Amino acid sequence: MTIFSPNGTPRDWALVLDASGADLAGWPRSDEGASNDSPGTVLVNGDGDLVLRTSGADGNDAAIESPQAYEPGVIEARLLIPDHEDGLIPNWPALWLLGADWPTGGELDAFEGMNGLNYASYWQGPDRDHVAGPTTGESFSAIGYTGTHVEPAGPNIGPGWHTVAVHRAAGCASVYYDGTRYVTFQGTLDAPMKIIINNTQGPSGLRPPGTASDLIVRYCRAWCPA
Repeated sequence: MTIFSPNGTPRDWALVLDASGADLAGWPRSDEGASNDSPGTVLVNGDGDLVLRTSGADGNDAAIESPQAYEPGVIEARLLIPDHEDGLIPNWPALWLLGADWPTGGELDAFEGMNGLNYASYWQGPDRDHVAGPTTGESFSAIGYTGTHVEPAGPNIGPGWHTVAVHRAAGCASVYYDGTRYVTFQGTLDAPMKIIINNTQGPSGLRPPGTASDLIVRYCRAWCPA
């Protein structure tokens, strides 16, 4: 059963975050992630939207993170995903949630443009999580953490305006694209998680790189059960 009402608002839940693009520009800059060798550009455009701009050089990262972590509930953002000349997503834009003391607090990558396509992932400590959704497969694992990567399949998203939402409940997390459930991760952690939005490039091998791109954010909102 969907938690969303016909107009897209969670039913009978308390709105705990309602940040416009200009509000988001005031969030702290984030140094989380694998690609943060040099700062990208963070600005507000004439429409009042947040612009996260990377030069396309390896390690150039425009990233923000929420000042606080949020309990399980719903987090939603309206994004203009950049477009490359070949119709693929350039560089490495992402909307993701991060718990404390990675990986024990968990990481949920709701939207992550890599190799020109969008992926969703969930990572946590040594207990492997299970996934119900379209095409899935283990991305990588090492001592102390495991993860499951959802490969592009089914109702996915590419360049253009999209609404990305995450519903976190007891032991599971569902990712929605434009109101349609894409994947549900089972066995997830219920710890508070921060919101991170970034546009970066690197490491080597991500494609298509080498050109500047903008990830534009109109708003970010969060609800929790009333």
